[in-house]
Parts: sequence; structure tokens; C-alpha cells
Amino acid sequence: MPIVKQELPYDGRETWDLQLGTCKVYVLRLKPVADKDGKVQEYIAYLNTLGKRKLIDEGARILAEKIKRYKLEPEVLVTAALKDIAVAQAVGGELGLDEYEVFPKNNRWNMVNPNSVPYQSVTSKAQGKIEELWYDEDNKDAIRGREVGLIGDFYTFGGTSSAEHTIIQRCEGVTKFVGVLFTEGFEAVDPATVKLRNLDNEEETEVPIVAANYFPVWKP
Repeated sequence: MPIVKQELPYDGRETWDLQLGTCKVYVLRLKPVADKDGKVQEYIAYLNTLGKRKLIDEGARILAEKIKRYKLEPEVLVTAALKDIAVAQAVGGELGLDEYEVFPKNNRWNMVNPNSVPYQSVTSKAQGKIEELWYDEDNKDAIRGREVGLIGDFYTFGGTSSAEHTIIQRCEGVTKFVGVLFTEGFEAVDPATVKLRNLDNEEETEVPIVAANYFPVWKP
């Protein structure tokens, strides 16, 4: 299913205008993403979704419509802390789900039997750093045997989603789809598919991806 690359030559611009549904136009600053040696790999339009209730609500409405249209309704949603929590809350409400699971990025004091998956997001990969996504082994029943939707604000190359997918497989659940407000660097012409890696054994699983909109990236 189609993935359309949205990579543009960098033309010296400093901003990019984002429009999503009925929301106001957001003028976003472009930020360079450099590797560990300081060499710029690309420029991205930076958006912090925290606190942008209207944007999240509108994106969740569009996303939930697509999830229903393609009959991808999950039994449970999962998301990574912190900024993706509001997205999962809004999408879950649109889908009529009462609960969702959150995987934090540190060992929480209230976890009975904590475990983690090391991974790299687009930012940490460029910087040569490793992150961790945590879950509670004593809470596996929330996922075991259930069809799971992975929810977030952005999808770039799937590092975080693969970590979430790895936890879901450890918990004996099934990853049904990835749903995000924005893909970055490509457009998911619905319903597109992406490959998620189990970071324990490197096995790949192809799953649908749906998005409310997309961001281009600019290459130097």
C-alpha cells in the first residue's frame, strides 16, 4: 500500500505553515537535525503538541474517522509518555474506549515488576543516544490476547512504535495498526502500511498506518 515520500530540498526557509482541518494555521519554525558529529541531516518543522487542545481534538477526530472507515477498531490503545498521552485520550474518546495503556520513559515508582525495551527515536538516533520504554510485567493482562492500536503525535521511522510493538508482543498482544496525528517525511495514502521491528529478535511485522496529516522534511 502506498507510502509517498515528502522530502524537499532545503531552500533556506525558516518557517512552514501547518493547516489541519478547522484549526488555525500554525506557523512552525524549521529546526536542523544533526548527527553526533554535528552534520545537519535534515530540517524538520518543529511542533510541540502539548497544550494544543484544539489541534489534538481535531486530529483525533480525523484519525478516528479513518480508523473506523478501514475497520481497524482496536480493543485497547497504547501510547508512550509524555506528550502522546493527550492524543491517546482524545482518540480513545472518539472511539468510545474507556481506557488506554501508557508506557513511560523511565522506571516509575508504582511499577511492581518493571521491565524495559531500549530503542532509538529519530532524535536520539541522530545524537547516538539510547532511550528506554518501560512497562510493568504485572500488568500484562491489560494487553494479553487483545488487538492493540499504537497512538502518537508523530511517526518518522518507527523507532518508538517498534519499542511499543516489542512490549505488546512480550505481553502476548497483537499490534493492529499505528495511528498518528502526523507522519514526518512521507505521506501515508490511506491505508498505507509500515514495518515494525520486534527489538528482541529483529522480526518484522507489517501493519496499517493511518494519519490525520503529514509533515515534509527538508534535505540540505
